[in-house]
Amino acid sequence: MLQQFELEKGPAKTGDSAVSAEGGFTAVLPMGWRPPLPNEESLVKRFTDQLWSSKTGTEGCWVGIRPAAIGEPDVIFACKKYWAGGPLDAHSFDAIATELKTFFFGQAEVLDGESVSVGDRVGVYFRPKDGAHPLRLLTAPYDKGLMVMWGRGGVLDGVGLDAAMKAIAPTVKFTGPDGGHPVIRLDKQVGYYLAHRPTSPVVFGPAIILIGLIGFGVFRMRKRAAAPDAWDDATEV
Repeated sequence: MLQQFELEKGPAKTGDSAVSAEGGFTAVLPMGWRPPLPNEESLVKRFTDQLWSSKTGTEGCWVGIRPAAIGEPDVIFACKKYWAGGPLDAHSFDAIATELKTFFFGQAEVLDGESVSVGDRVGVYFRPKDGAHPLRLLTAPYDKGLMVMWGRGGVLDGVGLDAAMKAIAPTVKFTGPDGGHPVIRLDKQVGYYLAHRPTSPVVFGPAIILIGLIGFGVFRMRKRAAAPDAWDDATEV
């Protein structure tokens, strides 16, 4: 009877480790991680719904899992979120990281963000929860706002989840125009230089030019005031 059995439906295809989001970024999952199979999506949704309050769920996002033989899977997913902040670099990191901590966690007690390279740019890494089922958040600005990557440990502890998240970070690529370079409003650009780089030529240059123009104008006015009136020496005809 065993020899007469025929397999009509084989195992589901798990795909490769490259994942992409319609929001404009791609990544490569670490070894042991993969996109969820159709029959795993309902289990993953339990966790993504807790971390991502959106009417469309994780539509337009990428999702990766590390299946567990026993227990809950580890889950990492990345979506886009609207944000119109200033430039994020080494000069502004502390201020922007504090702004983002409030943006995501409000007044909750969360450790300060850590600087992490996300593809070709600076990102901020948070550890909001340790212990059983740890949580991690990695975010970086790009042309559509923020790339937001959440990680939840099922079997992995905090150290293991940190390793997975930080393995993904350098593989991230932004696919928008100009490499998904963040679009910064003019007022945010001006605020960035005044607050974090006041000695930059970008600040001093226009100021020096303005002072020079004012000085030149004052000099011309004084020169005209000191010059004799040509009509004073003219003889009447």
